[in-house]
Amino acid sequence: MSFEEACVLKDKFGRNYPIDEKYMGIVMIVPYSDKDLERYISKLKLGEFDDNTAKLFSTDSQFQVCALWSNGMDVLKKSLS
Repeated sequence: MSFEEACVLKDKFGRNYPIDEKYMGIVMIVPYSDKDLERYISKLKLGEFDDNTAKLFSTDSQFQVCALWSNGMDVLKKSLS
C-alpha cells in the first residue's frame, strides 16, 4: 500500500497494539518488501525511528502497518491489516 494508505490504516489501530499475550508493540509504518523490512529492522535496533523513516528504506514505495516490539536485541513483529 502507499504511504498515505498506511497512515490511514495506522490511525485505526492507535499507538500500541498487542503482539501476543506478553508483548505490547508500537504501531508503525514499515517497508512492505521483506528485504527492505529486514534492513529497516536491523537499523531500528540502533535508534528510534518515526513512520517517515520507513520511506528511506523502501525501494518500491510500498508499505505495511505493523506492531513492533524490541528489547534492543530481539524484534517481534505483527502485521496489521
